[in-house]
Amino acid sequence: MIFFVIILIEIEFQFLYPNMQSNIAFKFAPVFSEENKVDVSLQDDQTVIKLSTWTDDLGWCTQKTMSLDAEMLDELHRVITAARLKIKRKKDDSGEEIITSKVLEFPTLLNGARTPPSV
Repeated sequence: MIFFVIILIEIEFQFLYPNMQSNIAFKFAPVFSEENKVDVSLQDDQTVIKLSTWTDDLGWCTQKTMSLDAEMLDELHRVITAARLKIKRKKDDSGEEIITSKVLEFPTLLNGARTPPSV
């Protein structure tokens, strides 16, 4: 019975003060590697980036958190793009083999009949 009363009070509070700003964040899908995870979310006018590492006994532990405004986010995007291009050029110059994907052709229409894709 006590649990029901607490929920009822919380619901009434939300209806009484609907114009209050909430701190509900919009979260994007995290980026994973074997032992690291990057979470990106939006809170108010800030972009929050969290780096977490996996520990066998504890699970995901947040190591670093960054809050960026829109201007800083644009600059971070610019710097990350430049770093990606530099790494890609370095790989191309070193002669590393680039693995390409096998692309399947779309079936073409020939006199209204579909032809199977060539493999």
